Amino acid sequence: MTPLCDAVYSSVGAMNAYAKSLSDMDFGVNGITFIITDGGENSSVATTKMVKEELQKSVTGEVMESHLSVLIGIDTGGSSQAAIQQFQLETAIDKFIWAGEATIGKLAKLAEFVSQSISSTSQALGTGGPSQNISATI
Repeated sequence: MTPLCDAVYSSVGAMNAYAKSLSDMDFGVNGITFIITDGGENSSVATTKMVKEELQKSVTGEVMESHLSVLIGIDTGGSSQAAIQQFQLETAIDKFIWAGEATIGKLAKLAEFVSQSISSTSQALGTGGPSQNISATI
């Protein structure tokens, strides 16, 4: 199990800080966050409310043109799809994808999906809009 709230809160916070520094140097910034988890949560200091607020700062602070967050649930044998989806709802993460069992083939498809999504987000920079619609069959 992982301190899931702490991990997401700190990684999104670091992304926001870096985006701000780029923006301060007159660079345009789009962001995309991938959270790949089995849904395990143990002893986080951060709460789901704190995660939600940090995700909202990504675009409400006008540091980024757009930000997309994607929660990808994987089954490691004891994972709960319902628990991961509940985390998505409580934190207002944009998209949820259930990848199922973590096989070599599915992890390879996941890597391809992440690569395409990053490319799409980068290409949307400067358009004033979000990246292309992301849909995945993993």
